[in-house]
This record gives sequence, structure tokens and C-alpha cells, in this order.
Amino acid sequence: MNAHEDEEFTAHLGNAVKEAERLKYYPNYFKRDLAADGGFRTVKRILASGKPSEGFRKLWELGRLDLSCEAIIVETRWRKYFDEDLLERAERLLSQMKYPFRRFDASTMDLAPGSNEEVGVVEPRNSQSDSGGIDGDSMDSSGSSISPTTAPLDRWSGSSAELRRDIAEIEARDIPETTRLTLINARLGQGQFRQDLIRRWDGACAVTGCSVTAVLRASHCKPWRLSNDRERLDSNNGLLLAANLDALFDAGLVAFDDEGGMIVASALSTAERKGLAVPARLRCSPNRQLAAFLEFHREHVFVE
Repeated sequence: MNAHEDEEFTAHLGNAVKEAERLKYYPNYFKRDLAADGGFRTVKRILASGKPSEGFRKLWELGRLDLSCEAIIVETRWRKYFDEDLLERAERLLSQMKYPFRRFDASTMDLAPGSNEEVGVVEPRNSQSDSGGIDGDSMDSSGSSISPTTAPLDRWSGSSAELRRDIAEIEARDIPETTRLTLINARLGQGQFRQDLIRRWDGACAVTGCSVTAVLRASHCKPWRLSNDRERLDSNNGLLLAANLDALFDAGLVAFDDEGGMIVASALSTAERKGLAVPARLRCSPNRQLAAFLEFHREHVFVE
């Protein structure tokens, strides 16, 4: 990695830091190291330990392992600058936490499927300078990691070919790095788009009022593939939904009318509706802009 590339990589990491700070997490040690040593040396030093850090744990708790150093070097075009040993360590940590990473394939500009299987826990190395994740703070001296069975519900739904295709398309575009990261986060239901929806719906599901962050999804009304960049980032084109409702909405099995009432597809039986507690209306009536996107969803996504 030459000086110019390191500068670009450092900027990429800086954008991840800004996103973390918007989530009220402040990786100050990591920022200090970035400023002093640049991105390449900082990340190599972090990943040399092979064990998760306090920063990695915090990002896991926020459901944002996509912002970790491990995910960034595995899933983006910067992968080629790191040796296989470091990449293997990063993938082990991500896999341990049930993060469905996608290896970046520079030859096809695509994201190749990563391993979601258990690959074992990396033995911690005893060193006071060990660190990992976006922050340089180490975990406790025991080197204990987080049990994958207690991980938050999967927020990345990255198994679909459509999602991989969309992310690869964004990576390939000649756009500023900040714009690239913003679009990728929006496609993953994360970043500013998610935060805007959390603010709009007071941190709770737009239907049920559930405020358990781990189960809330930022769902687009007008599908990503049919939206332009402005619409993809517009919080009027979204609902904050509990995971089961997000899945129903995305599949077109429920929709909402202009007043916020829920419409349920005939494909769902009476027993299924009862089990899913549908129909149920939005907690607040849609504004004019949201109503327009909900109309598009009814006409182009909803299954009659």
C-alpha cells in the first residue's frame, strides 16, 4: 500500500469512525492511532492480536460489525493489501460472532460468499498492547469473547444474491468514499437511514411500539432496486419495524394504506394472522411523502 492508498484507506476508516460516533460510540484510542500512524499500520497492529477488543464488542452490541476493522478489510476493496494470515484472523472473529461476511473479490468486483460455519476461537495472546475492532481498547485480561449464541438477531440479511449484487454495484461506482459508505449502510438497513427512522419513530417499531433495538429493522417501502440514490436515503421511504413485520412487509404479505391501516395478503391464513398478531395499524398516520411511498409498495410489492 503506497502513501496515497494509505491516505484513502485512512479516510475510509475515518468514515466508519464518524458513523460509530453517530451511534454514540466514540473510539478515541482508534482515532488517535489513525492520526499518528495511518490506517494500514493501525489495522495491521490491531489484527495481529487475533482476539476481539472492547471496540469489537461494542460494535457487536450495536449490531454494526460492518464498521469493524475486521469487516472492512474482508468485505471491501482494501482486502488485497492484507496477507492471508491477518484476513483469516479477521474472518474467524466475524464468523464466531455469526456475522455473515462476504469476501470482496477484486477480479469480479463482487462479494464472494464467506464462511458462516464455526471456525473455532482464536487463542488470545497475552499482551498489554493487544487490540481489535474499530477501537484500540482491549477486552479483559482473560481474553474472553462473546458467546455466539447470545449475538443479536441477524441484521444484515446478506445471504441473498440481490444484496451482494447491490453492494458490489455500489463498490464499483466512481463516487466519493463518504457517499459509498452511506449507500452501503442504507442498503444494509444501517447508518444514517436507520438512525433517521429511529428518531422518526422514537426508537420503537412503527406498529408494535417494541423498543428492543436488536430486533428493529430499517425497511424500505419502495424497494432498493427500484429507487434512485435520493430515495434510498430518504427516511420517508422507510419504516422502523420489528423483524417479523419487516419480513412480512418486504415479502409483500402486508402493506399499509394512506391512513396507516394494515392490509394483509390473502395468502396468510386466519391461524397465521393470529400467530403473527396482524393486522395492526401504524402508531402514527403517514405524512404525505411516506404515504406516496406506501402507495408504491401497495401497487408494486404487495401480494393481493
